[in-house]
Amino acid sequence: MKIDPMDLIKKAIDCFLLRFQAVAEEDWGRIDRSLLYLTFSQASLNAIFSGGGPFNVLSFAEAKEILSNRFSSPVVNKNLTKEQEMLLIRHNGGFPLFVINWPREQKPFYMKSMAENQVAAFDLLVPVIGEVCGGSLRETDIESLQQRLPSPELQW
Repeated sequence: MKIDPMDLIKKAIDCFLLRFQAVAEEDWGRIDRSLLYLTFSQASLNAIFSGGGPFNVLSFAEAKEILSNRFSSPVVNKNLTKEQEMLLIRHNGGFPLFVINWPREQKPFYMKSMAENQVAAFDLLVPVIGEVCGGSLRETDIESLQQRLPSPELQW
């Protein structure tokens, strides 16, 4: 069975918000929702509470292109700044967004290679906060791992 870690994270967020609303129904009516609205737009909260909202996916290359072309905010040193994360969220209509397929030099050596200089990794970006979590597939080929060890002192 293939497990999609991004889907698991989305489901965990959906589940948390739905259970919080169900368990604390009385409190939910009194709670100052402004903290939630700082993080999620009204539209994304409505979508989540009605059974799931869009958590779109962009590759790092697509994100970089959007930032350069639409917002005139080029990515320097292959890092996204918080401002750039917010621009991507804005581009996504205020909804949470996964950025996938990161450059190898951005991530730890043990992440699984996908293509030339890319690893199978993701970051989840949400409004106001930016990156809240990330994940990756781990390299399983011992020879590939040994070739990418960052230091000769690291041994198995």
